[in-house]
Amino acid sequence: MVTKKLLNQFFRAFFIVCFFICPAVVKSQPKYNVLFIAVDDMNDRLNFLGSPVSTTPNLQRLLAHGMNFTQTYDQYPLCSPSRTSLLLGWRPDKTKIYNDKQRPRDSIGPDPQFLPEYFRNNGYHTERYGKILHGTFENDCKWDYAEPPERNEGSLLPNHSNSSDLTKALAPDGSWWIDNTADSIFSDGVEARNLVARMKQPVSQPFFYAYGAHFPHNPFTPSVKYWNMNGDPSVQQFLPIDQNGTYSDLKGNGSGNYILPNTPLNDRADVPVLAFNGHPILIKTNDDWKNTIHAYDGEVQQVDAQIGLMLDEMDRQNLWSNTIVVFWSDHGQHLGEHEGLWKKETLFNESLHVPLIVCVPGKPGGTTCSKMVEYVDIYPTLAELCGLPAPQGMEGSSFARLLDNPTQTWKRAVFSQLRRNQGALVCRAVYTDQYHYNFWDAGQEELYDRIADPHEYTNLVTNPAYLTALNNMRTILADGWTKSLPPACTTMKTFYRDADGDGYGGKTDSVSACDAPSGYVTSKTDCNDGNPNINPGATEICGNGIDDNCNGQIDENNPKAKITPLGNTDICLAGSVALRANNGTGYTFQWFKNGVSIAGAMQRKYVATAAGNYKVTVTSQQGCTATSKEGVVTNSCGLTISSGEISSAQSANAGTQLSVYPNPSTGKVTARFNSGISGNVKLNVYDLSGRLLMTKTEQVLKGANAFALNLSTLASGIYYVELQNGGRQNRIKFIIGK
Repeated sequence: MVTKKLLNQFFRAFFIVCFFICPAVVKSQPKYNVLFIAVDDMNDRLNFLGSPVSTTPNLQRLLAHGMNFTQTYDQYPLCSPSRTSLLLGWRPDKTKIYNDKQRPRDSIGPDPQFLPEYFRNNGYHTERYGKILHGTFENDCKWDYAEPPERNEGSLLPNHSNSSDLTKALAPDGSWWIDNTADSIFSDGVEARNLVARMKQPVSQPFFYAYGAHFPHNPFTPSVKYWNMNGDPSVQQFLPIDQNGTYSDLKGNGSGNYILPNTPLNDRADVPVLAFNGHPILIKTNDDWKNTIHAYDGEVQQVDAQIGLMLDEMDRQNLWSNTIVVFWSDHGQHLGEHEGLWKKETLFNESLHVPLIVCVPGKPGGTTCSKMVEYVDIYPTLAELCGLPAPQGMEGSSFARLLDNPTQTWKRAVFSQLRRNQGALVCRAVYTDQYHYNFWDAGQEELYDRIADPHEYTNLVTNPAYLTALNNMRTILADGWTKSLPPACTTMKTFYRDADGDGYGGKTDSVSACDAPSGYVTSKTDCNDGNPNINPGATEICGNGIDDNCNGQIDENNPKAKITPLGNTDICLAGSVALRANNGTGYTFQWFKNGVSIAGAMQRKYVATAAGNYKVTVTSQQGCTATSKEGVVTNSCGLTISSGEISSAQSANAGTQLSVYPNPSTGKVTARFNSGISGNVKLNVYDLSGRLLMTKTEQVLKGANAFALNLSTLASGIYYVELQNGGRQNRIKFIIGK
């Protein structure tokens, strides 16, 4: 028999269990997951960054969910320095990593947390598939799971591990051939599939999954499937199948439709020798150059396909609702520009400008931000987006608020660097919206106008027209990166949007930000949450661009001011000119002549009795004002022929008399004159500025002549008709009034 005592013990035990267990069941929504996608050596030769050739359908899919940051720059254009900087949020001056041979932990010590470690220490489950740090130092970053293992220095790049050629990873610059390894076998494909398999498994905590592709990377060895996604399918060419240039029966699309960089002759002549990466200059034939770029594009297509597998799984599970996706490349890649420049390790745009796509749940997709960001900004941005404590010691700036308002004022400049001679010589690069400036320790400089010269062919340091720009860039560099940070967000505000259209019913959408994001407003009672220029208010404020009273009209009380002449503007024709301001209700008017107000001229209509420049100011009942452009009133009655014209007339044949009838006319006139000889004469019509409006040649007889002129297409005004008879001429003024 169950006693009351036993029941009390049971409920007490049940209460204790619920007290400790139930919170785990009803805890708040977990933080966003993170899918972190890195690729090797991908430059800005991408359709979403302006290239018309290289298409990436899966990156386009990703863009539909996120923001394309079109002005993103790496801190150091080499694998390990760039990746170490990004994953620590530190600039190379702080990481002290300047080449691919230094182990990061030997420099930074055991305590600093790489980005995945920071997430791991804040409750995330972290896994790596592929290359995230430099491959020989992967163990410096701790993960809950990681593949492949750290490789030994000098070992083959993973995508080439299936090759019998042990020197493949060290192939010369610009090498290419076709490696028809199936996607499911080559390492980037294997790691992508393993990550997708992991994504299918349930998780009990938010995840941070990282995928690091080794493509695109020299040598360029796509499979023929991806080679054929580019090029000219109407022309088939034989393709090499190994580094030695061996050909079989393998054919693929021709490369003849590729457009090569238009590098000018002697492009290196005005650039310091240190600006080039020390790799051998490789001048290819045009055909081989096109094939090499074609192969590079094939590798881009191949890695794009692997990313597509992850996006398929994102779609299947609708992970877009709770997962942030970040896509980036460690640095760019030269493809023969600047007279045979390949790989990276330069401060030219091809080496520093990199792709960056960020997708965040709830943020608009398919958007673009042209503000300048750099790789040290990614660490603090992800921490903020995921609600983690702000990491300490960051040398970048979170750009989370750019995702809401991509047009706000941002960084003045971004900074990169490069070292030569085993680190003994340093060059520092500064990018602004218009200029790119490099300063070498050896005292050499470079300046490029990014707008006029986007491929950086002309060094402007010695051009005196750019001295002001040069000095400004020198100042920005001397000030350092701390003086170019975006303005601080001192006050966070709450903005609203009714995303589900329920009138802010059960699902009020709000965001805390410095500036109003697109589509958000300052009040739930806003009359139109889709237009930030429409807000509720009692009265209209003149000229503020706002619909203050919520009636759908912006600046409705701003009057318009325009003058319309009610007839000809030449007082000579009628003795006066009537002028009228535009129509409006409740308006008051004030007329001005030559900038001086006319006493008592406060009606909509004003009659001018003297020549001058007239304008009108219109004022609404709410006190909003507008002033018209000036209207010119003339008086041709007092005009005389100039002394030059008089002398011309005096030099004419005294027997030649010219008249125009009727005068004034509506444009159809008869020119009469007596000619002392028979032959040809020329009739010219000019306006008062001397501009020739019409000319015609007529045959005349000695004696009286008359010719009709149809000038009805001319506007009302004062004109001259001129008679040229051999070396003699005569001119007379006439008026057209309509």
